[in-house]
Amino acid sequence: MPRLTRTSVRALIANMSSYADVHSGYRRSRYYAPPVPRRKAARIKVGRILVVLGILIVAFMQAAYGGGRTGTDTITVQPGQTVWSIAADRYPDDDTRGRVGEIVQLNHLGIQPIYAGERLSVPAK
Repeated sequence: MPRLTRTSVRALIANMSSYADVHSGYRRSRYYAPPVPRRKAARIKVGRILVVLGILIVAFMQAAYGGGRTGTDTITVQPGQTVWSIAADRYPDDDTRGRVGEIVQLNHLGIQPIYAGERLSVPAK
C-alpha cells in the first residue's frame, strides 16, 4: 500500500472527477452553475432589452409631455382680495375650488389668512 503524504493526497484530489467533468466534457470547478441553454439565454437577453426600452420610453414620455402644469407666477395680494377671488379672477374657465386648493398648497397656507401686499405663488395660466 502506498504511503499517503501531503503531496500524494493533493495529487489524488487533483485527479478526482467532479460533476462538471462528467457532464460537460471539460474540467471546471464543481461550484460553477451548469450552462444556460441557448434559447433560454436568448430569451433572457431579449427580456432585458425590452425592460431597458420600456424604462427609456417612460422617461422620454415624461420629459416630452411633462407631469402637468409646472410653471408658477407670483402675484401681490390687493386689498379686499381672498384666495377664492384670486382664483375666480385669474382662472374664469376652470373649477374655482380646484384652483383655490392649488394656491393654498403652493403657498402652504392652510387656514391662515392672507394680507394685502403679500406675495403669493399661483399656477401659470
